[in-house]
Amino acid sequence: MSKHLRTVRQNALRTVLRAARDEPNRESPRYVSQRTLASHVERTQPWLSLIESLQRRCDVLEFIDLGDSLYNDRTALFKALIDLAPRRYKPIERPANTRSKAERPVARRGKRSKGRVGKAAK
Repeated sequence: MSKHLRTVRQNALRTVLRAARDEPNRESPRYVSQRTLASHVERTQPWLSLIESLQRRCDVLEFIDLGDSLYNDRTALFKALIDLAPRRYKPIERPANTRSKAERPVARRGKRSKGRVGKAAK
């Protein structure tokens, strides 16, 4: 898996973060500055600026913290990113006739002998 910062998906992350802060409309009452958001997640403003300028990758846990800070619904930021970012891999195709783990029969072990094996009884 490549770790390039300037990919379509990283650009989608930047777009989602800026839109969540309401960056295009700074006059909006919902606008949150980089400084305010960064201090809310106990980071510095340059840290957030580096993520938004595609010079630093955003960790999953950091992304969750940003989503928690911007929305009441914890998954709203993630849903916005999923809608915007293109799918990289197609789902794995599974045969239709396989049974789920719950439907599989339980493996039974044979009888276990009591006592020690190979020792003569006195």
